[in-house]
Amino acid sequence: MNADFTSVLNRSKHQTIREAVVDTLKESLSALRDYLGMETIFVSEIEDGRLWFLTVDEATPFLKPLIPGNGLPLNDTLCYWVCNDILPHIIQSRDPIMETVRHLRDDENFDIGIHVSFPIHIHPGLPFGTICCFSRKERPPLTDVELRMFRTMAEMISANLRLHAKISGLDEPLCEDLAQTLRKPAISPVFQPIKRFEDGHIIGYEGLSRFQEMPQHSPQDMFALAQNYGMGPKLELNAANCILDEAERLNLTSLISINHSPDSLLAPSLQSRFEAYLEGNAQRALAVEISEQAVIQDFARLGRRLDALRALGVKIALDDVGQGNAGLAHILALKPDLIKLDRVIVAELANRKENRAMVSALLQFSKETGCELIAEGIETEDEKAILMDLGVKYGQGFYLGRPAPLPRQH
Repeated sequence: MNADFTSVLNRSKHQTIREAVVDTLKESLSALRDYLGMETIFVSEIEDGRLWFLTVDEATPFLKPLIPGNGLPLNDTLCYWVCNDILPHIIQSRDPIMETVRHLRDDENFDIGIHVSFPIHIHPGLPFGTICCFSRKERPPLTDVELRMFRTMAEMISANLRLHAKISGLDEPLCEDLAQTLRKPAISPVFQPIKRFEDGHIIGYEGLSRFQEMPQHSPQDMFALAQNYGMGPKLELNAANCILDEAERLNLTSLISINHSPDSLLAPSLQSRFEAYLEGNAQRALAVEISEQAVIQDFARLGRRLDALRALGVKIALDDVGQGNAGLAHILALKPDLIKLDRVIVAELANRKENRAMVSALLQFSKETGCELIAEGIETEDEKAILMDLGVKYGQGFYLGRPAPLPRQH
């Protein structure tokens, strides 16, 4: 069954590229699937947190037909984790890696005979999408010739994409910069202190990333762009490794807090890195920060991952509380150990009684649940004084200390 690319997609960013490339693929994909003896082959595009099926050829539908124009949440697909170097390009049912596959899918019964996936690129190192081929039934490992055929198809599609991107004026410099960062991480960790108001004692640091070779782009822009291209976990894992490597080099034993999206928290390699960091010194402490603005599609699934991190001794922090509308739902669902009050609340404490009432309510909540409240974005002595009057004990912000490299501790 050869499914045509007939759906009209609402995504306009690569529309001309999509149409030019997909029409050339149908017969080639069908021939490649037959040659490999597989059940399903497809080409996809990654955009806006989803894997969109552009063209599909299936001998028999896998569970349900894959429809061109439809999409799946990225973290429900194996291709997503292949692009982020968390899963290998080739997975077979008897491989030990299947345990990791089931972990990522949160499905102990998931099984597949063989799965082969390679990214396709407009910018080298930054996937436009994937070409993927799989079967439910087991088959012998791919021969060198079969693997070369599959790689060649991925390279041909990538070359076609780059050609049409250049013709259409979509070869974006910022994307080139991100691709370079993903290929060769050049991340400088900096640390912003979290202080106790009473005596100025540093209780911990938020570990942050600066991109050495592209200071013209804000870190927020780089992480947001990586997330949009389906490479958020890879960049976040690179950043976490750099921060923890530096904390180890500096002999830090204070709490280190690192920002993570819900997707990157699913990566088994992150849990292993956290475990190694904490086991290296019993005095070390670690927290992960999840933004109130984060899109959480499955609270139960994320909750199980957070429970596994808590079992290692990792604290869970909810960041940016007060900036969006999801704060209460996130607090109740995630049961954070730390609540970080956003700058938008702190900045208007003197002028808005509603802001002061929110702080008071969160303080009462934190007392009853045993979590700690930390105010972020403190920029003046007056803001600090109001927070102390309200009963807040801890804070972070430019007034208390800017993000900066730290000297080695002895």
